[in-house]
Amino acid sequence: MRLPSAAEVLVGSSGSLFETWRTKIHVLPPAGRIGDPCAHYNDPKTGWFHVQYLYNGTGIVGVQTDDLVYYYDIDENGNYTSVAGGANDPLAVFDGSVIPRGIADKPTLLYTSVSHLPIHWALPYTRGSESQSLTVTYDGGHNFTKLDRPPVIPEPSEGLDATAFRDPYVFQNKDLDDTVGTRVFLYNVNGETFITLGVEGSYVPITESVTSMHGMLWASGNISKPDGGNVTFVPTMAGVLDWGTSSYAAAGKVLPATSQASEKSGAPDRFISYVWLTGDVFGGVTGFPSEQQGWQNTLLLSAPP
Repeated sequence: MRLPSAAEVLVGSSGSLFETWRTKIHVLPPAGRIGDPCAHYNDPKTGWFHVQYLYNGTGIVGVQTDDLVYYYDIDENGNYTSVAGGANDPLAVFDGSVIPRGIADKPTLLYTSVSHLPIHWALPYTRGSESQSLTVTYDGGHNFTKLDRPPVIPEPSEGLDATAFRDPYVFQNKDLDDTVGTRVFLYNVNGETFITLGVEGSYVPITESVTSMHGMLWASGNISKPDGGNVTFVPTMAGVLDWGTSSYAAAGKVLPATSQASEKSGAPDRFISYVWLTGDVFGGVTGFPSEQQGWQNTLLLSAPP
């Protein structure tokens, strides 16, 4: 079979390349563009694990799984579970994180509500453009209902030279409970603390203020507070979450032993992390056949270290 030339690819009709590079083993929507993975959680009522992501720059879409192999759209045709347009988020919905048992004992999303654009580190920051708001799902994750109240965190703290204020992450950790106190949502997790770190910069030679390189690192370690000192995270292991130049913005959540996926395999509590894989280097490839392909980006379930 003859492969099409570059010129033929770019002049093809809309959707003509839809199946050409479409993966069979990653999380991806029926069509459109995936952004940051976010808002994952295990539903305490059903035991299904929900994996969500920013979609087409306008909201959050999700899938669910009971075995980490097969994923099913939460809403038919990949419709939104959260979308912009409310009093707190008239322009956009950015990343968030779910408390599995939150308000009214229901899954509760703490997310970034956006009221002013554009936002970029190279532009002057408008305070209040990004705030943190709450939504709750009463129907098993099909829709997250916005609360009739102002943002719970309206803007960055005074005195900070902020360039962005987004992507809140709620988590539960006994070590931080013991060393810091009850200033964050907490519960007991056995073992070391696992974190992921997004990296932006330039390749050698290093050029200041250039963010052409994206990557994801992971680290596992212990949290302590020496006498008279600050709370310290000391890694015991660290590495690259996914090799290559096309993975970024990993997000994860604890998958408890009580989830359906864990009960089927007999696995203990685990931290499950999904990383964003891009096919056009985060929009940086000139002439990429976006219209012909009809979808862009996938999520990868990273293998444990």
